[in-house]
Amino acid sequence: MYAARSWTRYLKGNLLGCGGKVSFMRWNQTAALVAQEPFLSGSNSNYVEEMYLSWKEDPKSVHRSWDAYFRQVQNGMPPGQAYQPPPILGQQAGMVATRQTVPSATDQSTINSLVSDHLAVYSLIRCYQIRGHHIAQLDPLGILQADLSDTKPEDLFLEYWGLGESDLDKVFQLPDTTFIGGNSQVLTLREIIERLETAYCGHIGLDYMFIPERSKCDWIRKRFETPGIITLDTEEKKTVLKRLIRSTGFEAFLAKKWSSEKRFGIEGCEVLIPGMKMIIDKSSELGVESIIMGMPHRGRLNVLANVCRKSLEQLFTQFDSSLEASDESNVKCTDSNVKFADSEVRMASRFASSTQQEIEKLLEDKDSENTKRSTKVAKELFYEYLIKEKNIQEPHDKKELAQGSGDVKYHLGMSHERLNRATNKLIRLAVVANPSHLEAVDPVVEGKTRSEQFYRGDTQGKKVMSVLIHGDAAFSGQGVVYETFHLSALPQYTTHGTIHIVVNNQNSELNVSIPSQTLFRFAKTPLTDASEGRLENIGFTTDPRVARSSPYCTDVAKVVDAPIFHVNADNPEAVMHVCKVAAEWRAEFGKDVVIDLVCYRRHGHNEGDNPMFTQPIMYKNIAKKNSVMELYAKKLQDEGVVSEEWVQEEKSSYDKICEEALREAKSEKRVLLNRDWLDSPWKGFFKKGHSPTQPIRPTGVTLDTIKHIGNVMSASPGGDFKIHGGLRRVLKARHDLLEKGYIDWAMGEALAFGSLLMEGVHVRLSGQDVERGTFSHRHHVLHHQDKDKVTYSPLNDLSPDQAIYTVCNSSLSEFAVLGFELGFSMTNPFALVCWEAQFGDFNNNAQCIIDQFISSGQDKWVRQSGLVMMLPHGYEGMLRFKGPEHSSARPERFLQMSNDNPDVFPTIDELFEVNQLYSANWQVVNCSTPANIFHLFRRQIALNFRKPLILLTPKSLLRLEAARSHVDEMTEGTSFQRVIPDSGPASKNPEKVRKLLFCTGKVYYELVKAVIVLKQLSGVHQMEPPSPIQVLGVNPFPSRWKENEGSLTEEERNKRGLEEDIAVTRVEQISPFPFDLVRAEHQKYDNAQVVWAQEEPMNMGYWTYVSPRLLSAVGHKPKISYAGRPPAASTATGNKQNHISEQEDLINKALE
Repeated sequence: MYAARSWTRYLKGNLLGCGGKVSFMRWNQTAALVAQEPFLSGSNSNYVEEMYLSWKEDPKSVHRSWDAYFRQVQNGMPPGQAYQPPPILGQQAGMVATRQTVPSATDQSTINSLVSDHLAVYSLIRCYQIRGHHIAQLDPLGILQADLSDTKPEDLFLEYWGLGESDLDKVFQLPDTTFIGGNSQVLTLREIIERLETAYCGHIGLDYMFIPERSKCDWIRKRFETPGIITLDTEEKKTVLKRLIRSTGFEAFLAKKWSSEKRFGIEGCEVLIPGMKMIIDKSSELGVESIIMGMPHRGRLNVLANVCRKSLEQLFTQFDSSLEASDESNVKCTDSNVKFADSEVRMASRFASSTQQEIEKLLEDKDSENTKRSTKVAKELFYEYLIKEKNIQEPHDKKELAQGSGDVKYHLGMSHERLNRATNKLIRLAVVANPSHLEAVDPVVEGKTRSEQFYRGDTQGKKVMSVLIHGDAAFSGQGVVYETFHLSALPQYTTHGTIHIVVNNQNSELNVSIPSQTLFRFAKTPLTDASEGRLENIGFTTDPRVARSSPYCTDVAKVVDAPIFHVNADNPEAVMHVCKVAAEWRAEFGKDVVIDLVCYRRHGHNEGDNPMFTQPIMYKNIAKKNSVMELYAKKLQDEGVVSEEWVQEEKSSYDKICEEALREAKSEKRVLLNRDWLDSPWKGFFKKGHSPTQPIRPTGVTLDTIKHIGNVMSASPGGDFKIHGGLRRVLKARHDLLEKGYIDWAMGEALAFGSLLMEGVHVRLSGQDVERGTFSHRHHVLHHQDKDKVTYSPLNDLSPDQAIYTVCNSSLSEFAVLGFELGFSMTNPFALVCWEAQFGDFNNNAQCIIDQFISSGQDKWVRQSGLVMMLPHGYEGMLRFKGPEHSSARPERFLQMSNDNPDVFPTIDELFEVNQLYSANWQVVNCSTPANIFHLFRRQIALNFRKPLILLTPKSLLRLEAARSHVDEMTEGTSFQRVIPDSGPASKNPEKVRKLLFCTGKVYYELVKAVIVLKQLSGVHQMEPPSPIQVLGVNPFPSRWKENEGSLTEEERNKRGLEEDIAVTRVEQISPFPFDLVRAEHQKYDNAQVVWAQEEPMNMGYWTYVSPRLLSAVGHKPKISYAGRPPAASTATGNKQNHISEQEDLINKALE
């Protein structure tokens, strides 16, 4: 078993096996071993090195025998002579130590051997701790190694360290870095190996020795090395088996009733269900009250049914096209049935024929044994209410109540509070809805978790936690996993630890071919194709060796020092222990932890996929394999814990529950709504679920509020707080401008945030460099110039009872950070959550979140969000923000996904604006004034529903003197302007206007500038400019003439038609399109030609969205002209002169 070998060790690299080329030296070849660097610091994988490093730092930190040893060796004494054995090795009990004399040759040889053997054993223990997981028995099929490495960890063999069979019964003192001894300090080598094999090479593989803190390593070691620690009592074993029976029975029931339906079952990893329930039980015991979960499609329905206890009736409606789902806002799920809230039953009863006495009796009964009857009555009452209130004719018009497109059943989420039977405490469980894009939901879950922690005041994450379930291929392959991990320790993004569960099909969506001779010595008999001597493939796409470069799919977690517990999914008790320890780790340290649940997939990619086409040998053997439930039931029967009759009764009982739920689902009247699957219900926010009945209220504030916030934002902090000299000038300029009654863009934003904060609305602004602003305009966090990490946030110093303002610079990530902020916005509708891209085009790195969650989230999952995406946008080729990369925020992409109808002019009434917003999937807005941005932010909260806001923000306008607003535009009674009409001379004589220019954003100022300059140069008296335009900072024709110089020829004047006026109207809200206001403008200038002007190329920007809607607004009669850049592949030119030329051309087209 153990071949003779000299003890060798590493000089470079380490025992993790992740370094480069490794050099070795023999222990018996070095005379001054301790005195030389290779033994002590060439490897960090043995006990002696720890002692030596501790001694080098502080000689008093080690035992005095080690201190003497290292001192004497460092002075040149041979290691054997320098060693002074401790009393347990060198002297008998009761003997008095005497001064050491130089030992005889025989004694010296014995001492050398004793030292060598102990150090070898210590190093062997350390190697098991570091590399034991490489040979753990993790594969339930017994055919695959734990990782992708083709090499064996040779240093786990005794012979590698110069030990052999003759040493097995020798007694060794154990180091203080292991807990395998239990209460014993000495063990025989045979016992040491047996206990190490049990702890590290059984059905659990521990991957944790990369964690730098020894205290955390010791914490893990104690919970896995201690003898007999993985034990369950009789009741715990029966509970695990019951949960396995439910997990297995659920999949069997679905397969029996809907054999051809895709459900992405969990067969092959049924132990996930009891494992998750163990995490919930333990976390509840440790004080957790809410758990937010994210997971892919595999096993999702089983988790909803048996972990979250989602109503089986609701689940079964997703499988039968003849069944229809009911309204989540009126249904609350419990462990065994559906209940109604008191207020909801009363609301339904208002229009029902039942008497008030019957309703009160119903409410009394709803928690009694008669719940099932009362629930059915309540549902019937609510259905009757829907018919009478909405005039729905039963049954053929019920689908008129359908909301949204819905989604496939294995993408849906839910939120539900239930009693945890293990702790007798209430716990809320939420599964966040997600698309097919694997791992995209991860940051959304983290954001939602952080949000719940914030509103609960749970600063340490003791009450709210997150659990993420992954697939093995996606966990190692999707970059958002890495991005999300890197948020885990950031101050404003941490959720104080997430438990990650990887359902590891051993790359079951990947082809795996491993020669049998590379299997480790602890593996079971390999399953091979005898004809080729190789394993059959699992899955149908890619070999794992070209799918990932890391040995394990979980190696990405090492970047945040998260311990990784690999565990064989066919050992339920090992899985329970790992899940329990994971929950304890998260509670103790507030850090991430990973459970690698090594399993297999009984079916193909889905129930309709036949893996026998490509993996016949493998799946023949899988077909013969008993499920983990059957294996564990047999084990407990052999132990006398349960009987065969008990197992059959449990199976039969659960099958009856499923049958009864299916009958109940078929027998009930149902209305087609998607609210059964809300993952983030907002209690008390919506009123009856109807569309708005009141116009949007004004969003202005008092003048005193404006002045107060403005003064705080423009004042220097008090005391000895020293700010930068340049920033002091910025604050003074703000103050001076405010004194004149004007504000700039930064102040408009600050006034919106500040006024909401003073009204108790939490505001959160996140993104790269948002504290000061990418363009150094914001400065919401001031930094002390002489003291590190001393800051001041003016918006958190407005009033004692204000809400908290959170402004946080993010990591350099768009995908994860935007997803995080979306999740944050899902918890509380009374919060303004904003994400700002450093430049607008950076949003394309988060395209998955935009497409799959923000744009379509409400339509698919009835999930509303008021998230604001702030995207800097504008063509400033003459400034430093130039080139194709930072000009365009790609508004055309957002407009393309807007859901308003371009070809039908809607009915206009006093509720048109609010109803149009209510029906839209989001808003796309490009504001041109600080006052409008002020109102827009406040409108997000004023609405009685929530819609995402895509806000195109300016760059050059931030400091443009013309782009300022008067404070009167923000006082009480004022509101957001969807369209800002021309207010100059053209508006005074509309019948003389020959051209009506519609535009949005920065180009407005350039168009007006051009009108003014051309009229001045043509000899016309200066027009009264649209207030507050006095001096504009952009010359629209820099290459032809300077402002106020030269003159146009008579021919040019006539060609341009300058005798006629031009009106320039700004469309601030592009989507949903303001049909009513655009038509009003056209009717005012009914003789004018309609032109749409934009900076962007024709195939980008707004033209393709706006043109059909303009036609609908003006009645499809006049031709709509386009003035802008021609179609292009790139958003903008990178050449300054080309930019100038293009800008001149588009203005010429607009004014000709």
